[in-house]
Amino acid sequence: MNDQTVHPAIDQMSGEAENRQKQNQSIVGGALQRYQQHGPLVALLNRKEHGIVRNSLVQELQQGFEYRRQSLQMVLDTRLQSMEEMCNQVLVTGKARLRQQRSRFFAEELFNVQQAMNAIAVRFNDEVGNALEALKRIEHERLRAREEERIFHAYELFHDTIDKLTTNFANIINESVTR
Repeated sequence: MNDQTVHPAIDQMSGEAENRQKQNQSIVGGALQRYQQHGPLVALLNRKEHGIVRNSLVQELQQGFEYRRQSLQMVLDTRLQSMEEMCNQVLVTGKARLRQQRSRFFAEELFNVQQAMNAIAVRFNDEVGNALEALKRIEHERLRAREEERIFHAYELFHDTIDKLTTNFANIINESVTR
């Protein structure tokens, strides 16, 4: 939504208000003119009838003003609701776009982390393979068993750590930020 979208609606609403104001001025002016045409002499001669007529005119004017006020209020409420719906639509569209970008970013980052972990795991597994080959050259049984135990412990620890790191990164994606 931009300024060009909002201003025509506001301009149209102010134009309607000016038209209503001119109508009200015309009605009040007509009532005053009728009163002035008949003059104060008629008011003195027919005070009671004139009072009834005057009270009726005042009541009619009040009803007219109230009707016009309610009409303007309805127009204003309708315009405000329309503007609110436009703003909500812009927010929904913007949020959807941001969520899409966020999802794409995290998917790419998760893919990059997974690739890096896989590359490190391949290198580590190659090293473990080399260490196991070197075990064959150790002649003493107890030394060979201890070294084999150490290699397999390191292997388990490494892969557990890789799994935890990948899970921790995935958990970061699942966390939500709130205000």
